[in-house]
Amino acid sequence: MGWLRVEVPLRFGHGFPPFCASTAHETYQNVMSWRETLTFPPETPISKEAHDLITSLCTDAESRLGSNGGLEQFRKHPFFVNVDWENIRERPAAIPVQIRSIDDTSNFDEFPDEDLTWPNVTDPKKSYKKDLAFINYTYKAFDGCSSCDRRIARPTSHHPQRHVRPCTAAAGTAPSVG
Repeated sequence: MGWLRVEVPLRFGHGFPPFCASTAHETYQNVMSWRETLTFPPETPISKEAHDLITSLCTDAESRLGSNGGLEQFRKHPFFVNVDWENIRERPAAIPVQIRSIDDTSNFDEFPDEDLTWPNVTDPKKSYKKDLAFINYTYKAFDGCSSCDRRIARPTSHHPQRHVRPCTAAAGTAPSVG
């Protein structure tokens, strides 16, 4: 199930993530067992239309909203009765946003820097098994920041010859990997 279909409407309606737990594994378990864990707390009531929208998105693929009627079925849901779909892009933003530069973050909340603690890996063979999930996975960072020479990745134990060189090209290009 694509949990974002439910996450976004519930965050807007309730102000909290619906499957949140104290660990990532527990959150994953909550998402996977959504039939038991998805609840609608009475202290934060939502409209009948919002409840119907969420439950029609959080269901089996065959009966999910839009699975039979496509985008039109989604647009015609009662929750969106006041949405002018034809002119939605011409409407002004609800909150005006001023963007001063490509790396301007003034529109986001400030979060203090925290030191991350990394678990000690005593048995590299156990750690290697976790890496199996990423076989054939490629990650490319396209750094849009103007000060992209601030980080250099350390070589990994599995690929000591690979490292990321600082970006010296124009912003928006990927750092080279060698």
